[in-house]
Amino acid sequence: MSLDLVEIALDKYTDFNMFERLANEIMYSIGYSSIIPLGGVADEGQDAIDVKHYTGAGTVKTVFQYSLQEGVASKTIDTLKKLKFNGIEYQKLIIVTNRVFNTQKQLKLRVQANKEYGKDLEIFDRERLIPTLADKTNGMMSRYFPDIKNQVEVLLSEVRSDISEIKEMNFMKLCSVFYYEKGSEILRKDFLDRIIIEILSSARKPISNILELVSIINTRITARTVDDMQVSNSIVKLKKEKVVSEGDVIQLTSSKKIQLMNTESRIKENVTALISDIIENIKNTSGKKISKEEEGIVRANCLKVIVSCFRLYGYNIAKQLSDGSSIRQMVDINDEEICACAKRNISSDIGDLLIAEISILFFNPTEEQYLVLSDMCRSYIASVILSIDPVLSEFQKTKIAQKVFILDTDFILDSINDYLPQKRRNIGIIENLRI
Repeated sequence: MSLDLVEIALDKYTDFNMFERLANEIMYSIGYSSIIPLGGVADEGQDAIDVKHYTGAGTVKTVFQYSLQEGVASKTIDTLKKLKFNGIEYQKLIIVTNRVFNTQKQLKLRVQANKEYGKDLEIFDRERLIPTLADKTNGMMSRYFPDIKNQVEVLLSEVRSDISEIKEMNFMKLCSVFYYEKGSEILRKDFLDRIIIEILSSARKPISNILELVSIINTRITARTVDDMQVSNSIVKLKKEKVVSEGDVIQLTSSKKIQLMNTESRIKENVTALISDIIENIKNTSGKKISKEEEGIVRANCLKVIVSCFRLYGYNIAKQLSDGSSIRQMVDINDEEICACAKRNISSDIGDLLIAEISILFFNPTEEQYLVLSDMCRSYIASVILSIDPVLSEFQKTKIAQKVFILDTDFILDSINDYLPQKRRNIGIIENLRI
């Protein structure tokens, strides 16, 4: 069974009752042979339990809690609190989730559970569930996802609003094409191939012919034009690589679509986890309960603040990244636009805390946060190049217009020499800077 299919199946799972059954079976298969399902509305924080009796060591009770929620950390802490409040006696808590939850955060939670509650904690996230589901010998995949290939095809044919519904974050989709595939960089000889892949992955229906594809490419890329022969050669190459399917229309192969969808889900999860961490810090700092409605607004504002930082400082940040330098000194978090985004429709004190957390994020990010921000920024640059968002295109015009560009002597000489091939490119750059 394809690991990509397994990952997509888990990511798109919404039936909690079926997930409970699946989780119980997986836990049984790895050694919890006495597991007893308890799932229900009044489960007191226990979806299942396993009780083992050891000679000389007494009884060891393990509590299982299953979750499809995005906030794994908050769900875990809530469960620990709930079990304590209800007076449940146990020695170990196991959280089973379809989300990806990195080992560093797991370790932090395990320490917290032991220190504050005196309990052992283990988390089975998506990465730990995949090997069991991918094992054909146990038949779990066929029982719980009997029609997964057809389901994925339906998903692929739909407009995937989970990422694209946020206009400012359209550039996230480019991550899967430009940065997350093995050996890919944005400045390379197969740049046209990757533009084509991005266009085909976003298309709602197959593209009918080469002329239509050329038109779309030239509409996207304003700094240069491509001709029919270039695109035709690229399509031939992509067909040989099993990226574009054979046939009269131009579309990605199913395997390529699945791979990109899987990568998009990972990108979304990385960003969601980043924002969830910020919200948890705000809750802890404020010391007060934040309503679900207000939390949703804070989450949206946080996303808009990060995007605003890229709009305002994207070029400078990208330059630092390309030099392998720190991004910490490149962002003015007190910028008027950033502050307005942070405080929109929420209380002033929560808005101030959000600004403080974003400041920490940019000025003192963890290694994991730094990598997520780096990928987001690079994708932003790709989206500017492809003119994928009218807002970002406008950013190009306004922000670049505010800068002074000094052209060195070699560049100018190359631009006026009719015999040099780079003349056309250089003139094109100058013309675009004059917009």
